[in-house]
Amino acid sequence: MRHLFAILCALCFCQSSVAEVYISQDITLDASNSFPSDTVGIYDGDDGPTTVFMLAGGFVDRLNAYDRTTLYVSGGGTIGADMSALDDATLYLSGGIVADDLRAHDRSVIHITGGEVLSGSTHATDNSTINIHGGLLSHLAVDGNAKINVFGRELAFTTPEEIHLVGILADGSPIDVPIQRLDSGTISLNVVPEPSAIVLAAIGFAAWLAQRRLWRRVSVG
Repeated sequence: MRHLFAILCALCFCQSSVAEVYISQDITLDASNSFPSDTVGIYDGDDGPTTVFMLAGGFVDRLNAYDRTTLYVSGGGTIGADMSALDDATLYLSGGIVADDLRAHDRSVIHITGGEVLSGSTHATDNSTINIHGGLLSHLAVDGNAKINVFGRELAFTTPEEIHLVGILADGSPIDVPIQRLDSGTISLNVVPEPSAIVLAAIGFAAWLAQRRLWRRVSVG
């Protein structure tokens, strides 16, 4: 990871007067390398797609991944506002906090296995995909021929006053969130075995394999 060689330059946008920290080489964002008051943009560099890791202690105001970049957010990383994947980027959220919206645009893909989206929407649009296996979410939205795949058990749509998705995600986290389907877009519910069932299946396979190996040794003997 080339921390010292990351290209970091503030770009001022006249219309919005918001500075963006430009990253185009591999880097790790942590307690010693944070931008709590800035929007951070991750772009492809001269050497190809950029990979960025955001770990415990890392803090940025807004975080956007573009091009074919890959962003991993884990541990105690914090995004003070929103985080987006755009232009074929890939984002992995396994820990940390997103204070506002989490968005997928322009054929990008977001994988959520943990972490928390506090108050904003987890929103897929523009032919993007969001895969949800875990985490704590507050609201789902889909449009623009995008797709949200939810993995867990006891998943169902309910309509007390507005459509909600309820159930248990694959990591064991409960989910009960409102859903907004703005136009074309799909939410797919995918049932996965309970962790205990997976463990039992693994134990059963291991026992079968051990028995088979023992039978072979006895047969050879």
